[in-house]
Amino acid sequence: MIRSQLNVSGYHQSTDLTVLTDGAKGLRNLARSAVDAPITPILDWFHIAMRLQHMRQKARGLSTRVPTHREAKMIIQDELEKLRWRLWHGRVSSVEQFQQKLSSAIRRFRFHNKPHRKDPQGYRTLWAMLLELKAYVCSNEVLIPNYHRRHHAGQRVSTSLVESAVNSLVNQRMNKQRQMRWTESGIQSVLRVRMALINGDFENRNTTDQLQKLEITTLPLAA
Repeated sequence: MIRSQLNVSGYHQSTDLTVLTDGAKGLRNLARSAVDAPITPILDWFHIAMRLQHMRQKARGLSTRVPTHREAKMIIQDELEKLRWRLWHGRVSSVEQFQQKLSSAIRRFRFHNKPHRKDPQGYRTLWAMLLELKAYVCSNEVLIPNYHRRHHAGQRVSTSLVESAVNSLVNQRMNKQRQMRWTESGIQSVLRVRMALINGDFENRNTTDQLQKLEITTLPLAA
């Protein structure tokens, strides 16, 4: 299936194939077996960006009740923005530098922290999130390119559109509780249309014939 879709997209044996991955070997192995040729795997920026976004959200909730907390919070937020910029430019070693700076700032939250305050241990969670990001980035270091350079050259760096489509179409209609539920054949048809729109080739297709084939049906959930 993968090879047939690549052929439709104009793939040839001499084509350089880049695979956006979350770091797991499964997709890379599937791509290699499908084309029986070398591939260039890169870490999907989406998975780095989401981890950074969760850290930024946690940092926004840190205490500012005393001057030392306010100063530490400003340092953490500023360093998070710098870390994002550096990772966007492929500077993996910046995670280690950020950890050292964050360590001293986080220590300030050990004092003057009221136990009844909402999320009083938020700084500990932030620290754990940093360690997880560091482990993730370091274990995939060889897959991290200069995202800025790729993006500037018009090359893809993320599958965020696909991830969004999967979440809105598959999760909401197939996994989460909704009044109506799509059949598997129906969701496949919708995904084909969605991917054609994302790839920019929907208008080039015989849309009348294509849409006649998309028999999207719904089944009510059991009461």
